[in-house]
Amino acid sequence: MNKVLDETSARNRNNTRTDLSSLLQILEDNEIITENIIKKISILKSNPERNKTYTPEMQKDIYDYLEINDPLLLVFIKFVCYNYSRPVEVCKLKVKDIDIVDKKLYLKTKNKKVKIKIIPQIVIDNFEDYSDYLK
Repeated sequence: MNKVLDETSARNRNNTRTDLSSLLQILEDNEIITENIIKKISILKSNPERNKTYTPEMQKDIYDYLEINDPLLLVFIKFVCYNYSRPVEVCKLKVKDIDIVDKKLYLKTKNKKVKIKIIPQIVIDNFEDYSDYLK
């Protein structure tokens, strides 16, 4: 675990500790080993790093670049940013999940079967190119 700590972070080391402890707990429960020694290893304090916030100029430059070079990635980013969707939720979206007329998005989430979100106008404006698919 010291190698994990040296190469990555305290949080990753703690996650590795938890994984190993789970495995050894199963072995202990099945009476294969007598004691789960991982439980005795202390948890390290981890300091999360804040993600970098882009300036409005940087955001505009990124958007301008993506409009030309990868418009689909730009739509993906706008779904995540403006619609507060998780990236995995956006990846699972299907055409039938998007209702442009009512401006609603039907997401399969990890805590509900279907979650209905209102699509902001800034995201709706991106669908002009895809309007034939959304009927």
